[in-house]
Amino acid sequence: MKRLTYKNRITTLVFVMAISAVAVIGCGNQTATTQAETADGNVDAIETRLEKPKDGNFLLKGKIADGAGELIVLQKLESGQLTFIDSVRADEKGKYQISAHADTTMFYYVTINSMQPPGVPIILENGLSVELDLTIGQFITTQVKGDAQNDQLKRLYDIYLGNNKNMYDFQVQYKDINPREAGDSTIQAYNSQLIQLQQKMDSDILRFVTTEKGGPSTYFAVTYVVQKPGVDLLDKALAKLKEDAPNTLFTERLDQRISSIGALEIGGLAPEIELLSPTGEKIKLSSLRGKVVLVDFWASWCRPCRAENPNVVRVYNQYHDRGFEVFSVSLDNSADRWKQAIIQDGLTWTHVSDLKGWKSSAAALYEVSGIPKTFLLDKNGRILAKDLRGPALESKLAEIFN
Repeated sequence: MKRLTYKNRITTLVFVMAISAVAVIGCGNQTATTQAETADGNVDAIETRLEKPKDGNFLLKGKIADGAGELIVLQKLESGQLTFIDSVRADEKGKYQISAHADTTMFYYVTINSMQPPGVPIILENGLSVELDLTIGQFITTQVKGDAQNDQLKRLYDIYLGNNKNMYDFQVQYKDINPREAGDSTIQAYNSQLIQLQQKMDSDILRFVTTEKGGPSTYFAVTYVVQKPGVDLLDKALAKLKEDAPNTLFTERLDQRISSIGALEIGGLAPEIELLSPTGEKIKLSSLRGKVVLVDFWASWCRPCRAENPNVVRVYNQYHDRGFEVFSVSLDNSADRWKQAIIQDGLTWTHVSDLKGWKSSAAALYEVSGIPKTFLLDKNGRILAKDLRGPALESKLAEIFN
């Protein structure tokens, strides 16, 4: 019998729905670890040392191409943890069948001859019968029958599989190039192509999240597929889940995840600021919702702040008509000097201050210990980035608006 093995395969870039330090789909953001005695991947130990679960209420069956006698391992994937459920040997035709109980609708992870990646995700729940056929090559390809949820998860799998094939081909193209010896044109071509591949993956996942019906696969995409998903993507995913699957565990967990982001962390909802303008009008930061906002802590006496002002003026003029705004919070004590600096530097955006210097209530709220200090907010008031200046700010705004 020919046993399948992964030892000689390149797996670092292969789409494996990987439970690893890289992530559950190669490069996701929530690392999962195996919780079992046999986490070393000893397949014989899997069969003899782990207790088999009792008969349950879902059925997973299928066929492995050229897989007679191969060991199919089923583990539950929840909160970034893998828990062993069952394992079975395929028969002489490569067919297998596993039945077990599911406490709730959840993701599971199927591997061959090991508890380690590569593997394939599946959604299982009581009363469900799913057929999962596998072909093991350089990449694992699948055919799935059973229900709409798993059809959708396969579409997500195929999106990532296609992108990882492209990434694999890209790495093969450059594998023999020594970076120390490569010319500038080669390095530039490498970086440009790499960025394009990454952007395509991001756009494909965004399209999946925004066009597919909200469900478990939506949660999976932003939890295990995307590395460090932006809050905008998380918000879009949550909106789809609330629209199509409002009373599910996945909607609740994503909502809790977004809500738990610290106020001053990337993705956090920026704390409210309400201070007086130079004309004595009370202005709230939240009044600028719907625009991309740069919250800029500065002062007339701060030389680095004044040196940075021309850069902010330039990007403000470039992007203001497209939805960019600046909300400047001054740490001045003198109203006259504050107002004079605004005029001298041509700062035509929103300004507020309580004229308390370093005792500013807003500075305390935002933990400002030095200026200039900036927070870039998205249209929903969530923090996209911090401390962007000059070219870095210009590059980020170009990314957002272009």
